[in-house]
Amino acid sequence: MKEALSIIMSAWSTTLIALFLIYAVAERPTDPSLAEVRARAVIVLFVGAVTGAGWLWHRHALKKHRLNPEERTL
Repeated sequence: MKEALSIIMSAWSTTLIALFLIYAVAERPTDPSLAEVRARAVIVLFVGAVTGAGWLWHRHALKKHRLNPEERTL
């Protein structure tokens, strides 16, 4: 169960990073009210992408640590 949740979280992390990149490079709307909504969405996706990148880094480090137990540093 723990590994399944880890895989699901990694998939969501990758999705948030991809959505942030898509929204960041997408054409900006000309309507000011839509521009504000888009800006807020980009900010929320940015926070999710940063958090997701941190999760992916943590998972990578955890896997590396499990594969090389003799290289443990405290």
